[in-house]
Amino acid sequence: MPISENLNTDLEAQNNDAAAENTFTTTNDVEATTTNETESTEKPTIDPVNSEASVSENEVKNDDAIAETEKEKEKIIEIPVEDYASFTQEQLLDSLKKLTTNYPVQLIKDQVENIRKHFNINFDEKAAKSKEIFIAEGGNEIDFYFTTPLKRKFNELYFNYKDKKNDYYKTLKTNLEKNLKHRLELIEQLKTLISSNETVNNKFNLFKNIKEHWHQAGAIPRDQNNVVWNTFYHHVDKFYEIIHLDREFRDLDYKHNLEQKVKIIERAKELTQETNINRAFRELQVLHKIWKEEIGPVAKEYKDLIWDKFSELTREIHDNRQAHYTEQDAKQEEKLGGKKGYSC
Repeated sequence: MPISENLNTDLEAQNNDAAAENTFTTTNDVEATTTNETESTEKPTIDPVNSEASVSENEVKNDDAIAETEKEKEKIIEIPVEDYASFTQEQLLDSLKKLTTNYPVQLIKDQVENIRKHFNINFDEKAAKSKEIFIAEGGNEIDFYFTTPLKRKFNELYFNYKDKKNDYYKTLKTNLEKNLKHRLELIEQLKTLISSNETVNNKFNLFKNIKEHWHQAGAIPRDQNNVVWNTFYHHVDKFYEIIHLDREFRDLDYKHNLEQKVKIIERAKELTQETNINRAFRELQVLHKIWKEEIGPVAKEYKDLIWDKFSELTREIHDNRQAHYTEQDAKQEEKLGGKKGYSC
């Protein structure tokens, strides 16, 4: 049975059990709902950069993901996966050049560091052989120095990449703070609207405008996510109460939110079968971001059911990713072991 049918069956059964209850949450219920959804865990994240960068991904990352801008998250980019262990230094240099030229700097960290690792392994082997010859010919070990034009080109390209990546995260951090300011302004506008003397029709139109701007606003610093999101929807709930549309408009809003989250669950289910592990992981970041930042709360009786299902699929995708990397590491070790045995 498709995931949507399974979930809808569960939802209908749970809805019947809750028929005697009030189907709309209070302000406190909304706060609890949003807190549980956002605090339950958004495990997927983009791996952090090493400590050389002055502004790291850790400062700006938004779970998994990826800390991405709104436009970047809409586009899933395929990054080529190569067997760098078998590459020559020339091939590794060429691969690094292609990656840094053709792909966004924030998406290629794993590949770049893998290339660098294998380039340095290759270079160190040649340096060790050169050192043996130098000492055998009577040279003093302390006077030994080894480099090559390829090594100089590689270092130049690598550190240019590091500079670009650092600039990207500095800009991203600035944008996150700008987006945070905008979202806080929208919250203040909503609070003012609630206490204003506008007619119901005018309030409703202004409210729709605020919500539209809210959904268009970009990502904010991760440590502010839960508080800002909860605060906004707390005042959304208050607005519903003020204009006396609790059982009409909010019902439609919750229904729409539920439909959107079911679609996310269906897509997550598809991603558990995705053979491109990195692509599945990156898209999962996008799904979590949409779930958390773009879709509002659902009715109380559905909240735990859909979140538990989404969390279960998230864990499955993470397990697939971990198994993939474990398999890749084993293959890498096997190749390196064979290479050493052959050289002996």
